Amino acid sequence: MKKLLFLLVLFTFNSCEIYYDGETRLVIDTVVKDIDDGTPLKNIPFKVIVTNGYDTETISTGMTDNEGRILAIFPAPKSDSDLISLNIIPEETYQKQEFVRILKSDFINYKISPVSTGLVKTDRITQLNIEIIQTSSQIALSDLAINAIRPEFVIDYNPEYEDDPSWYFYPISILKNQTFNISYKLTDFSVNPASVEYFSVPITVENESINYQLIY
Repeated sequence: MKKLLFLLVLFTFNSCEIYYDGETRLVIDTVVKDIDDGTPLKNIPFKVIVTNGYDTETISTGMTDNEGRILAIFPAPKSDSDLISLNIIPEETYQKQEFVRILKSDFINYKISPVSTGLVKTDRITQLNIEIIQTSSQIALSDLAINAIRPEFVIDYNPEYEDDPSWYFYPISILKNQTFNISYKLTDFSVNPASVEYFSVPITVENESINYQLIY
């Protein structure tokens, strides 16, 4: 009985390993640049990580070349459900960036070229705080959106969930020195039929964080 239990535990442990196709190589080819002026960023460390939900392995590491290019070539995971991520890990001057939940099916002819707006310098980021104040239970708020330039910390290739509609209850990282719009829809159920109004409010942010009260 003890021997059977040991074999079962050993099989369970081994089944969590990540297996690779030794004959197939995948390629990640992209360029790391500054979000403001598009300048390629050289000597930025990166790593490629593979996970199956149990084990996580770093399969490739390197640095961007003089043109800001990442070229990572690595064995393909055997499982179609294993997740691949590219982590870009600059020094403190810039914020980190991750491309996550990449599947083998996202590669075309064994190659993928992730795209982002670029890396953001840490001192270029400020916060937008939206305070929602409801004054009438007969009016509903929906379709809240902002079109501000925002740093892309995480780019999810295969989101597990839809966007959380409560995102606006938390501080939002945005770039300093820009003008953007907060748009939303109000539906008034106190009349029949219900009336709908659309709003778009221009907001200017400079260096300091900004607080906006949305009262309805």
